[in-house]
Amino acid sequence: MSNRIEEAIRQDDYMQLKLLLEDLNPIDLEEALLKSCDLGAINCVAILLNVGVNKDCVDNLRLTPLMRACILGSTGIVSLLVTWGCEINALGGPSANSPLHMAAMAGHMDICQILIEARANVNSRNEREDTPLIVASAGGHLDVVNLLVKNHASINRRGYLESSALHVATELGHIDVCSYLISAGASLEDEDTYGNTPLVCAAEKGCVKLLLMYLSQGAEVNRVSHSGTTALHYAAKHGWTDCCQISVQNKFEALGDAEEVEQQWENFKSAIMEAATEVIPKVKRKAKQKWMTEEILNMMEERRCAKGNKEKYEQIHKKVQEKCNMSKENWVNEK
Repeated sequence: MSNRIEEAIRQDDYMQLKLLLEDLNPIDLEEALLKSCDLGAINCVAILLNVGVNKDCVDNLRLTPLMRACILGSTGIVSLLVTWGCEINALGGPSANSPLHMAAMAGHMDICQILIEARANVNSRNEREDTPLIVASAGGHLDVVNLLVKNHASINRRGYLESSALHVATELGHIDVCSYLISAGASLEDEDTYGNTPLVCAAEKGCVKLLLMYLSQGAEVNRVSHSGTTALHYAAKHGWTDCCQISVQNKFEALGDAEEVEQQWENFKSAIMEAATEVIPKVKRKAKQKWMTEEILNMMEERRCAKGNKEKYEQIHKKVQEKCNMSKENWVNEK
């Protein structure tokens, strides 16, 4: 494509572009259309469509002019291309998204409205199996989520790793989107590939507001994932004390018969042990004496862990004492 043509497109000078079209081959015409969409040159797009350019041509990423306009938020060009009958459900780009996926992902509500009115598939799936509702929820675009749900988007359709729109909105902390999805009938008990419910995702992220919201809506607090963990496990593991307190309170309120009590008690102990092994050691240790070295502190930690083995404990204890005496003597000499 010549510099003169590109300059005409940049200026959206459709009269100048019209004079230059006679010298263009079909491939150059397609490139000019794609460029016009990128630059928002709606008049040039109209001229190119009028001369018969392939309106569904693709670039090297398999993006059509309509897709590029959806990504960039060029509402007028999208409307024009749709009027000309462009393929609105084609899949393109690295993740094989539809134009509606791309508009929903970017939060372009007006464009989503145009596509839906033109009968775009609101439940189309991309390469990852995600729907437009899932990508809109991931982006936190409440207005787009609302539009899709009102136009019959499947609210509990699963996508990547069997995650629902509520899963991804929870993981990314979009509280307003989560609240809307629940009010619209989203399931609180759907599990992803790992057996995690939205409640577990909220506990893992330490989001107290979502945890309380889900529990108030009847989410099962004692639900166990495929790895045998509960919401309390995740909260304890990451050190979310508020989430732990809420989970513990609701755990005991939810207990039923004796067998269930025993099982939940085992889960509770497991969560606390996991917290003890994964959270507590991360706390920075402070030497009680100035002459204590990092090596001594490590040996003392090893001794603590060996309390259940008397012989090993005594061996390590002896080494600790020897190391302490040596370190203290060296420190005194230096002073």
